Parts: sequence; C-alpha cells; structure tokens
Amino acid sequence: MVQRIVRRSLIKSSATAGFIIALTLSLSGCANNKSTPAEVEQQAFDDLRAEIRIVVDDQQRATAAVEIVDELEADLADLRERIATRKRRVRELNADYDTPREEFEGYLNQVAGEVRGHRNQMSDTYQRFLDLITEDERLAIGKAKTHAMNSAVRSIQST
Repeated sequence: MVQRIVRRSLIKSSATAGFIIALTLSLSGCANNKSTPAEVEQQAFDDLRAEIRIVVDDQQRATAAVEIVDELEADLADLRERIATRKRRVRELNADYDTPREEFEGYLNQVAGEVRGHRNQMSDTYQRFLDLITEDERLAIGKAKTHAMNSAVRSIQST
C-alpha cells in the first residue's frame, strides 16, 4: 500500500516537473526570438488601429482615423527608405575624391529641403488625425499611439 502511494506521488511529481521543464524551455525559446525594430513597429501600428476601432464609437470616424494611421505608416516607411538612400549616396559622394564640394553641398541642401517637405507633410497628416478624434478618444488611445510612434522612431534609427 505504501509503495503504491509512493509510486503515485513520484509519477505526479515527475509529470509536474516535466510540465514545468517543457514550459520553461518553450518560454526560453520564445525569449530568444527577438523581433526586429520593423516588426515591433508593425505590431505597434496594428495595436493602434485596433485601439482606434475600440475607442472611437462612430464607425465612419474610426475608419477615417485608421486610414490616416495607414498614411502615417506609409510616410514613415518612405522616410526609412529615403534615409537609406541618402546614406548610400553620401557614402558614394564621400568615396569619390573627385566629387566637387559644390555637388556634395548641393546634394545635402536638396536632402534638407526634402526632409522639410516630408516633415511638413507628416505634420499635416498627423494634424488631420488629431482634428478627427475627440480629446477623450485621444487620451484613451494615447498609450498605443505613443508606443507606435516610439517604435517607428526606433525602427528608423536602426536603418
């Protein structure tokens, strides 16, 4: 009788230990699966869209707000590509010792103008978003919006 109880106890404790080990291994496997900044940004924007759909009661305004978020995300992707292109071009100009200083400065001035235009465009788009939602809705989605913007900045900085 005592042996049966001991066996059952061992089986239960072995099963519990096995479950804990399997759970620990699966969680540690997930922990090593680091997301790229672009993946984190994508998830943050998806979360923002979901939060907008939950918070904004008027379906028409919610749809318009999500469309503006889509525009902002596309603008940020375009900005990321422009930064990568600018870095490549500056390296090319810098590597060519025969490049006249005027060409180098002209390119940098052109880029500065593009950055100003892009910043103004994104600012206008963001203002349309703010004009569309109420103050209470803004406060309710604030955390998701902040996370999306911070993720976008980190993603852009990683390029």
